Amino acid sequence: MSDLPTTLPQKKLPIWATIREALEFFRNHWSTLWSWILLGALLGGLAGCFLTFFDSNSLETEKNTLMNLGEVLGIVLGISSILISIFLAIACHRLILLENGNGVYPAKFNFSERELNFFWYLLVISGGLILVGIPGLIIFEIITHVWEGLNQLLEEKEWMKEFVRNVIVHLPWIYFFGRYGLVFPAIAVDMNKERSWQRDLDWSWEMSKGNEWRLALLVGGLPFFLDLVTSAISILGMSQWMYFDSFVGAFLGVVSIPLEVAVLSIAFRELTNWTPSSPPFESTSQRAVIGND
Repeated sequence: MSDLPTTLPQKKLPIWATIREALEFFRNHWSTLWSWILLGALLGGLAGCFLTFFDSNSLETEKNTLMNLGEVLGIVLGISSILISIFLAIACHRLILLENGNGVYPAKFNFSERELNFFWYLLVISGGLILVGIPGLIIFEIITHVWEGLNQLLEEKEWMKEFVRNVIVHLPWIYFFGRYGLVFPAIAVDMNKERSWQRDLDWSWEMSKGNEWRLALLVGGLPFFLDLVTSAISILGMSQWMYFDSFVGAFLGVVSIPLEVAVLSIAFRELTNWTPSSPPFESTSQRAVIGND
């Protein structure tokens, strides 16, 4: 594979065309993606149930060996769900950027150096997003504390409080993830040979110039909407239905991965003038055709 392109894009990313193509990708490849989506959602939902159950019980009684094992199991399930999500994301990136839509999909879970690299960058960017979200949360708390009228209104209308908080916290998140998100399709197609996170993130920042808010809207719109949905579940009281919110939140998070990946891959392709220069997968003998769309 060639190295990261250095020519800055001159074009504007088409928003509606990108959304339509992402939805089309999801529809065409659903038959090959659904099993991994359900597996990741199941693991994530179970992880949330275990951690919630044993954490709530530990508040009432002293922790014992069973509770410790339950929490460890919840963490292991959560990590497993993340690994499945990473595998799913990389496979979708490669289907879009390296495949011609024939439905070729990895039949075997394979956590290689590419996936480890992807996981590392995900940790770095996630850590940065947490930091940039803290000032907005502090500002929200200060405003509601000083402005008694607003605080009273938000306390009376829980949904409005969740919405305002989400907007304030998510705006910097979606902006920065839009700027840095192009590094993930680059990793998926092995274009970051030097594996320098500072260099790669600087490259993504430069390549997204002129399309900052387009990328923020495309990449951040869906997670923001899904976060509102999960908040609504708690507000409407559905979370009382035996950890219903854990499974719904996990499913929404995993099912959004192909759409998010498609948006990032299309943006990467358009802004870098990407064209595949090698076969879709390195070792076709280790792959299988699961379905043809």
